[in-house]
Amino acid sequence: MAYEKALELTTNKYHQGVVSKLDVTQAQNQIDTTRADATDTDVLRSQYEHAIAVLLGKAPADLTIPPNPLDIPPPAIPAVLPGALLERRPTSPAPNAVPLPPTRRSAWRRPRFIPPSASAPRPDCRATACSIGSVGRAASGRWDRRSRRRCLKKAARQAFKEEMIADYDATVANYRQTVLTAFEQVEDNLAALRILEREEKQQQQA
Repeated sequence: MAYEKALELTTNKYHQGVVSKLDVTQAQNQIDTTRADATDTDVLRSQYEHAIAVLLGKAPADLTIPPNPLDIPPPAIPAVLPGALLERRPTSPAPNAVPLPPTRRSAWRRPRFIPPSASAPRPDCRATACSIGSVGRAASGRWDRRSRRRCLKKAARQAFKEEMIADYDATVANYRQTVLTAFEQVEDNLAALRILEREEKQQQQA
């Protein structure tokens, strides 16, 4: 409507010899460009309308949303949003999503690890030639096996403990990254809201 009024005024000025034919052409071009943009907007509106119909479980041809110009200003959004608003975001994790740090009695507990000893060599003392030296070697072998089992169990517990700590650190890092991403998206939209508000005033002035 405003561009059509501007074209009418420019045409009257041209007939009076105030402006040139180029000014009339530019005013007409502005109207044609705006109409082309409006046509593209109608295409997007139809696509969004069909998408809404599919989300509602209807055929796209069965849903028609009449155009309704938005003449009501959007509600004012405070620059600093409460944390409860971020918690209601679908992508925000729950506060209890991060497990408690592992403790020695609970998370670090592992079933006793005893390696199979069926293949361990056992001294044969049934022979009549079993001497004191062979008995000493057998006792030494049993001591070595006990020591080896203790070392294996200790190493297994230490490895499991480190694994639990690594899993906990990864969970905390993922939780922190998700929360920071939520804050980033909110801040981006708040900044866009402030900037677009200034742009809207500039458009109205133009």
